[in-house]
Order: sequence, then structure tokens, then C-alpha cells
Amino acid sequence: MKKKKRFIAQILILCSLFVILFAYAMFQGGFVSWFLFYSFLPFSFYSFAIALYPWRRVTVRRIVSRRQYHAGEQLTVTIEVQLPIWFPFFAIMIGEEDILALNMRPSKRIIPFIWKKKFSYTYELEHLPRGEHTFTSIYLTASDFLGLMKKTSFYAIKDTIVVYPRYIAMTYRQVRELFEQGTAASSLQLHRDQTMAVGVREYVPGDRFSWVHWKASARKQQLMTKEFEEQRSDDFLVVLDRTPTPLFEELVT
Repeated sequence: MKKKKRFIAQILILCSLFVILFAYAMFQGGFVSWFLFYSFLPFSFYSFAIALYPWRRVTVRRIVSRRQYHAGEQLTVTIEVQLPIWFPFFAIMIGEEDILALNMRPSKRIIPFIWKKKFSYTYELEHLPRGEHTFTSIYLTASDFLGLMKKTSFYAIKDTIVVYPRYIAMTYRQVRELFEQGTAASSLQLHRDQTMAVGVREYVPGDRFSWVHWKASARKQQLMTKEFEEQRSDDFLVVLDRTPTPLFEELVT
């Protein structure tokens, strides 16, 4: 509503200036008064042309280089504008209406002296934060030479990008034991499958009583213990501490 009122006010100002200069030329007469009136005519016609230009028929497209990024990377965006009718615009300002999700100032640029029906604008956003970010709309603002007329049009163009946490290479070493002759995998038994015996061996202190193989012990006249298949795993589990902290973004990296 405010934009509509502002636009109407600009039209009224132009009409008022036109009437004032014409009345001054009619009543005052002379070269100076008519010179002022005729000098103002091109500027007034240009301003009215901007106001009456078919901005709804303008084609605007946003081109995003990728849809998925990692935190800290750079985003390149290109905005292409196709005008339906050629017009010698003095300047057009192109910008994104709202990119507050990226915690950055709205990107905009003034392109002067547009003599083509198709033009583009490319900008970059650095250090992307993690999360899902949505671009909502693009706006075009045209103005005349004197700044009496300013027309802004919005184009709803929605694009979404996803920024994942960045990855850092991590050095991992398996659990090992050092010996005089080198290194070897740790003999720590992480899991012993007791459902199936794969052999028998002599009893050693520390073996469980339930591991005794009675038939083999009777046959060999000494205590024999069942041997089970041992499974070793070098897998590890990383648990994220979700306690509120300023370093939370570093934790999810």
C-alpha cells in the first residue's frame, strides 16, 4: 500500500511541475519561460514512460551454480533479465529482496545505460553457513535522470540451497600393541561368540568353568577347554554433545 501511494505521489509531482511550467510560460511569456517548459518536456516524457512500462512482462531468472554446498564454501548466483520492449533506461538496480537466512546484506547492483533487451548480473556469497536457505524474490528498480520517478517491481522466484557441515580429514589408527620386533594388532577380545565351538585346547587358569569340554577331557585324561571364534572390530562411535555452546558449529563439522 505504501509503494502504491508513493507511486501516485510521484505521478502527481510530475503533473504539477508540468502544469506549473506551462502556466508560467503562458502568463509570463518570453524566451526563458518557454525554454524552461520545452526543456522539461523530455524529462517528463521519460519519467512517464518508466511509469507506463510493462514491468509485468519482464522475464527474470535466477541461476544458481549448485544446489548443495558445504559450510564455508562460496555461492555464485547469476540473475538474467529479459525486457519485452527495448527502452533506453538510464539505470536499473537489481537485487535480492531477502537473504537474511544467510546473515548477509541484500546483494544489489546498479547497472547504468542499458541498451540491450537482455542483460545479467552475477554476485557471490562467501562463507556459507550451515542449513537450508531459500531465496524468495528479485526486484528491479528503474529511475529517471532527475530522480522524480522511481519504479520498483518484484518477481517471486524461489530457489533453495542446502549447506551441509564441512568435512575435515581425520587420522585414525587401529588399536595396536608394540613389541620388540614391530607392531601387531591388539589381542583384546572385543567379542567372543560362545554359540559354536571351533576347537579344544588345554585348560589354562582364568578359563570359565562353563568352557570345559568334558568329553575331550575324559578322552585325554586332562581338562580341555572349548575354543570359540573371536571377533575383533576397529569400529568406533562418535557421540555429539548437544549442550548449547558457541562452538556448536565446529562440533558438527
